[in-house]
Amino acid sequence: MNNQAEIGLLTERISNKRKELYLLADAKGLASREVLQCSKELDKLIFLLQRIKYQLKEKQE
Repeated sequence: MNNQAEIGLLTERISNKRKELYLLADAKGLASREVLQCSKELDKLIFLLQRIKYQLKEKQE
């Protein structure tokens, strides 16, 4: 898989996870275990996307 496809896939996963987080927070409350776990998963996806973008930028310089 090329980098642009990977970035697109991660962006879509982040968007879906963000929607899931909003729905969970609305249903269970911000401090629920499920919301905190979902938030951690979202953080990991965002970190991964940032790392990939940083690596691409480093290769271009």
